Amino acid sequence: MNMKKELQRLTLKVRNEAPEEESLAKIRALRRELKTLDDEFRQFTAATPTSKPRVRGFMFPINNEDDLERLESTVITNPQIRNQYIDYLAFIKPVRQSVQQTFSKFFTDQCMTNYNWHGLEKVSYPRTPKRPMQKYEIFNSCMIEAWQSHGIDQEMLVEQLKKAVYAISRRRYTKNQAIRKKNRLNEESAALLNDDGTPQQVEEVETSEEIVM
Repeated sequence: MNMKKELQRLTLKVRNEAPEEESLAKIRALRRELKTLDDEFRQFTAATPTSKPRVRGFMFPINNEDDLERLESTVITNPQIRNQYIDYLAFIKPVRQSVQQTFSKFFTDQCMTNYNWHGLEKVSYPRTPKRPMQKYEIFNSCMIEAWQSHGIDQEMLVEQLKKAVYAISRRRYTKNQAIRKKNRLNEESAALLNDDGTPQQVEEVETSEEIVM
C-alpha cells in the first residue's frame, strides 16, 4: 500500500477514534520514512543537471585525433574543464548501459584510429602504431569518477574500454573490406569497357552438356 495513503488512513482513524499507541507509532514511523525519502529526492534532483552539460571549447562526439589530444591536455591543466567533462560523461551515459554501448557518443571511430588500451610501439609496429589509452586521464580517472555511481570500477572500465576498441576495429575492418570489394568491382567493370566507354561485346560460346541416363 502507498505510504502516503496509509498515513492518511491512520491519521483519520486517530481523529475519529480513540488513538491507540500502535497507530500513533505507525504514523510517526511513516512520517520519518517519508521525510527521509523527500530529503533524498531533493538531494538527487539538486545534484542532477536539468539540461545537458557542456564542455567549453569541445563538441561531442570528438571526431579527430587533434581534438582528442587537446581534450586530454586541457583536462590535465584546467580543473574547470575536467569537472565539465566528468559531468558530461555522467549525464550522457545511462546507468543501465555499458561503456561499450555509449562510447561512440564521446569519441567517433575515426578519432580512435590510432589508439588502443595498451598501445603499440612504432619500433615493433611501424605500419600501425597505437597510442596507449591507459595513460590518458580522459579514459581513466575521469571516467571512473563519472561512473563510479553506475557501479563502474577500474577493472570493469578497462574491460569495457577494451571491448569498445575491439568493436571499433571490427567496424573499421568491415568498412575497409567493403571499400576494397567495391574498388575491385569497379576495376573489373572498367576492364570490360572500350576506350569510348561503351561495353565490350563478349562472344557467346555454345556448350554441350552430356546427359547421363
